[in-house]
Amino acid sequence: MLSYIFFGFGMLGFIIFSYVAKLHKFKGTRLKMRMHYGLGASLFFTLLFVFQSDGEMEVMVKGLLLGLILSIPLYYYSKKWMNKRIDGATILYERSQYKQNLKEYLLWSIFSIILVTILSAKGLLEQILESTRWLFLGLCFSWFIAQVLILFYINKLEKKLGAPIIEDEK
Repeated sequence: MLSYIFFGFGMLGFIIFSYVAKLHKFKGTRLKMRMHYGLGASLFFTLLFVFQSDGEMEVMVKGLLLGLILSIPLYYYSKKWMNKRIDGATILYERSQYKQNLKEYLLWSIFSIILVTILSAKGLLEQILESTRWLFLGLCFSWFIAQVLILFYINKLEKKLGAPIIEDEK
């Protein structure tokens, strides 16, 4: 249970850190570098939830199967999103859209922390988390698999373009 709370606070901390450190300023950032950070985060959380599965094969198999199923649509959505925004060797973002999304993520994170606190006080959180460990593991596996596939796609695009893909704002 502690890892789930750690996961929630970790995501909230990352959102607050990215806003304070102004990581939303895209100008000149290489897309591949940002994707490597995402790959590192997805690997960390995947290993954390594999550790939480306590070696139960049923949980790990269900999680891996769910991850394989969910990673395919996530990869194709990301690929479609990149192809829509790429202009030459530059991916263009809308600054106002990112700030709005960041505020929404922050509000959802605060709501989630309050909900987790209420459920854990009543003892319901442990029952819910024990029965859905494979679900969290599957979500982490899908994120990790999709990140790897997207990195291969970015490498293919960069070889085709002959230059690294740079992020920029409209």
